[in-house]
Amino acid sequence: MIPGVIAPLTAAAFLILATRPSSLPVTLLRLIEEADLIVLANVEGVGGKLNAVRAIYGDRANPPPEAVPVKVEAGETSVALLRIERVLKGNAEPNNRIRVPFLGSTGCPKPVRYLAAESVLVFLRKNAAGWRTCHRGDGTRVINEPVDIETYSDRIRELLNIIERDDENERGAETIDWLVRCIEHPTTRWDGAYELCGVLKIGFSRREQPFEASLDDLSQAQRARILHTFMSSRSEELGSRELGELVAAFYDAQRIKQRLSDLGGLRLYDEAIARSARSTMLELVDLLGWPEGREIAQSLVLGENTPRAQAKARFQIVRNFRREALKRERLCSRRVKRR
Repeated sequence: MIPGVIAPLTAAAFLILATRPSSLPVTLLRLIEEADLIVLANVEGVGGKLNAVRAIYGDRANPPPEAVPVKVEAGETSVALLRIERVLKGNAEPNNRIRVPFLGSTGCPKPVRYLAAESVLVFLRKNAAGWRTCHRGDGTRVINEPVDIETYSDRIRELLNIIERDDENERGAETIDWLVRCIEHPTTRWDGAYELCGVLKIGFSRREQPFEASLDDLSQAQRARILHTFMSSRSEELGSRELGELVAAFYDAQRIKQRLSDLGGLRLYDEAIARSARSTMLELVDLLGWPEGREIAQSLVLGENTPRAQAKARFQIVRNFRREALKRERLCSRRVKRR
C-alpha cells in the first residue's frame, strides 16, 4: 500500500525540507517540486559581488541594465549572469538575462558552481532579494549533450503533470513509475535510484521522504525494467550503488530457479501443459529482466490437436529458452552478489 502518497508534494512541506540544513544530496524530484523557475541557460559571465560589472562586461562605459549591482545576502561572494535559452517551469522569456548571487566557496552543503560559457539546467527559487539557486550546488546540472536536456525536459514535464493529479494513490503509483523511467536513462539514473531506495526504505539512511511505499508497490514489470537497466549498466556509472541495492532487495533467485526447474521434462503435446510452459517462460523474462527472451517465449505455438511434429518443435523451443535463461540467471546472480 502507499499511505498518504505524495502528501509532502506541497509547497509548505517542501519548504521545510529546503530550509533544513543537510549534507545529503537532493534529487531531481525534490528540485522540480521546490523550484519556482527551471531554465536551460548559458552562463554569460561570473563576477565578484562588488565588481560584477567589470568582471562580466569589462570596461564598457554603458553596461546593460542587468549589470546594475544586484542585491546580495550575507555570505554571497559571486554573481552569475545567465541568459535563458529554454523555460521548463515558471514564467520567464527566452533570451532574457537574470543574475544569481551565490556563495562560491567550498564546503557542505555542496557549493554552487557556475562557469562562464557553460550550458546549465538551473533550478531557482525567488525570495525578497531575487533569484537564488535551489539547494546550492545540487540546483545546477551541466548539460554536455543535447540528449541530456531532452531527458530532463521529459522528466520535468511528466512530474509536473503527476503532481496535478487529485487522487493521492494515483499520484503515488505514477511517481514510482516516473522514478523507474529516471533509472532507465543514465542522465537521471542516480536521481531515480536514490529516491526510490529511500521511498522503499532500502539501504543507507536518507532525509525525509516525499512519500512511503513498499516493495509490494513495485510491479513485476517495473522490477524487470530496473533489473534490465542494472544488467546493461556499468558499475562505475553514477547511481550504480543505489541501483545495485534496489535490485538486491527484490531479486528472487529461489523463485527463478524453481521456475527454471518447472520447465524441465514437460509433455508439451498436452495443450494445457504447453500454455503453462509459455506462461512460466514469460514470467522468467520479467524475473530475469531479460526482454530478449520474450521473442523466444512467444514463438511457442499454441493450439488444439497438436500434431507430434509440432510437439517436438515446442520441446526444442522450451529447451533453447531454458538453456539461455540459465545463462542469464548465472549472469544476474554474479552481478547482484558483487554489486
